[in-house]
Amino acid sequence: MLARAVLAAALLCLSAAASAVTIDSVGDAFTVDFAGSVGDDTLPGLTARASFVVTEFDAATGHVVLEITLTNTTDASIWESSRVSAIGFNADHPIVSASSSGLFSEAVTDGRFPGIRGLIDVCAIDNPNNCSGGGNGGVTLGQSGVVTMTLEFGGPITSLDLSRFVVRYQSLNSEQLDICDDSGVGEGVVVPEPRVLALLGIAGLALVGSRRRAA
Repeated sequence: MLARAVLAAALLCLSAAASAVTIDSVGDAFTVDFAGSVGDDTLPGLTARASFVVTEFDAATGHVVLEITLTNTTDASIWESSRVSAIGFNADHPIVSASSSGLFSEAVTDGRFPGIRGLIDVCAIDNPNNCSGGGNGGVTLGQSGVVTMTLEFGGPITSLDLSRFVVRYQSLNSEQLDICDDSGVGEGVVVPEPRVLALLGIAGLALVGSRRRAA
């Protein structure tokens, strides 16, 4: 019974990690892995990763700065080219204003990603008008870049929940998949913390042990 309870708790943590992450202080960090799709089809090898670090968090004024290292991890054995041209996410507090520097020069609030239902609270991109892409900005296959996003919430916040992470793919070419100069999107999953993975491993071993004893 104890093993099952530990396993259930670990799976609950894993499920929560997949959908959202909470930040509340400088130094908080997490990583998001993205799949990729064109139209309704999720495609093999089309991937990206974003590592977030909180560099400023002023709870009194609602001023938050995120440093995001964006890496295009697309599989070069399947894709001849791919470019991650935007990254966005939702926040559980209304964003009063946002700005971006580094890899992307613009921050757009309440924008749309093609193929993603509804609005995304904020995205970093080189297009000042929307989150759809455009231009030649972003990271190409195998490359990384750092974007700094500054978010203003206009009042006190004790913590901030971020969720629904999305990237935009452009310049997609794969002879193997018969894709030529196409574009797509990818939704992200927060990578579980090592302690959650360790808890899953311990629970799994305990569950196997209890079954062997029962047998």
